[in-house]
Amino acid sequence: MSVVEKSVSLDEAVALRDRLQGVLEWEAEAGALTAQERAAGEALLYRLMKLDSPAGDAPDNVAAS
Repeated sequence: MSVVEKSVSLDEAVALRDRLQGVLEWEAEAGALTAQERAAGEALLYRLMKLDSPAGDAPDNVAAS
């Protein structure tokens, strides 16, 4: 791995750490997502990524696109 590749990997790791810290701060203020909110977010993510949902269907409260 070159010095440039190591630098990019380190930058990506730092950026990921910062994003995860942001999630923790948001959850401390807003509270953790409910199971229903998490399922809706995951269904949206699967649709945006054009993947099949592991459960096969989106939750009832999430309209399919």
